[in-house]
Amino acid sequence: AHGAAIHRIHPVPGATVPDGWTDASLLLDTGLWLEIARQTLFMALTPPGAILALLALARGPRFSPVERAILAWGVGVWLQGLVFAPRMFDNLSRGTEYYQLPMLLPAGLLIARGVREIIGPLEEAWLRRLVAGSTLVVLGLAATLRAGVATEIPEGYLDMLDDCEFVKSQTRPDDRFVVLADRGGTVLYYCDRRGQTFSLAKAVGDNIAERATRASRVQLAQTLAAADYLFVPFPELLDDPSSLVEQFGREWVAVPIPDSDALLFRKPGSGGQRGPG
Repeated sequence: AHGAAIHRIHPVPGATVPDGWTDASLLLDTGLWLEIARQTLFMALTPPGAILALLALARGPRFSPVERAILAWGVGVWLQGLVFAPRMFDNLSRGTEYYQLPMLLPAGLLIARGVREIIGPLEEAWLRRLVAGSTLVVLGLAATLRAGVATEIPEGYLDMLDDCEFVKSQTRPDDRFVVLADRGGTVLYYCDRRGQTFSLAKAVGDNIAERATRASRVQLAQTLAAADYLFVPFPELLDDPSSLVEQFGREWVAVPIPDSDALLFRKPGSGGQRGPG
C-alpha cells in the first residue's frame, strides 16, 4: 500500500501509465536485469561485499532456518524489482533507490558469513582480529565512496541552484509545479517545491523512456491543467524550445529568470510574485 501511494503521489513516466505502474514486457529487456544487479552490487553489497557474499554462498556451511528466511527476504526484494520493473530506473531521479533498502539485511548476513569463511581457518587470534578489522575497513571505505557518489549534486544542477532560489522568491511552497527535466524529483527537491516531474525522452534515451513518454502525454496534459507553474530548467533537452515558448507564451505568463536560459511559466490567475518560501 505504501509503495502504491508513493507511485500515485510521485509518479515517474513509465511508473504511472494508463495501464498501471508495471510493465511485463520489461522482463525481456536485459537493461532491467542489469539495473537490478547494478543496484544490488553498488547500493547494498558494494564490490568488496559482493566478493564476500559469493564466498559465503560457495563455501559456507548450511544456513540456519533464520538465515534461510533472511535470504528468502532478499529474493523477495529482487522479485519486487521485477514486478515494479519501470521503477527500477529511478536512479535517473535520485542516484539511489529505496527498493534496495530491504536488501541490506540479507547483504549484511552474506558479508558476515564471507568474513567468517576468511578468518575461520586462521589459527592465531591476533591474525583473525587483524584480517577481520582490515576487511571492515575496506567495506567501510567502499560504502563511503558509494555514498559520496550517490549524494553528489548531478552534473548541471549546480548552476540550477541559482534558478531555484529565484523560483522560491517568486512562488509559494504550496504552488503546484510541473517540471520537464532529465530525471524525476531532483529539481523539485532542490527548489523545495511540490508537483510532478516528467522526464524527457532525449535525456533518458532508451526504449523504456520512449514508451513511458508516449504513455504519459495524456497525463501531462491533465497535470498541466491543475498546475500553477511550468518549470523547464534545461530547455536544451527539448526538441524545439522555441515551440514550447510560443505555445505557453500565448496561454501562460512567462517569468524571465535572470541570467539563465531556464524557462518558467505561470498560469494566469495563479498569482504573481509570492515572496520567499
